[in-house]
Amino acid sequence: MKIWDDYDDCIIGVGTRSGMLSVFIYDKQKMITKLVKRDGMSYEEALEFIDFNIEGAYIGEDTPILVNLLTPEEIKDYFEE
Repeated sequence: MKIWDDYDDCIIGVGTRSGMLSVFIYDKQKMITKLVKRDGMSYEEALEFIDFNIEGAYIGEDTPILVNLLTPEEIKDYFEE
């Protein structure tokens, strides 16, 4: 499985899909927080970096997945739309 270098501590699990390769799943907010703390980026700079350089990159069938964790209220909102 492919990884995003220097973000091992942001892995929250492994995703499996029928007939497809398993992939690592990363917590996007943890990755942003890491850039803010480690590299001194603002939240907006870190978000833009992740969106463009990581979330926007395809590195093969086993490209890792980024997850935005939701509260129960946020999940409910998706069903009400």
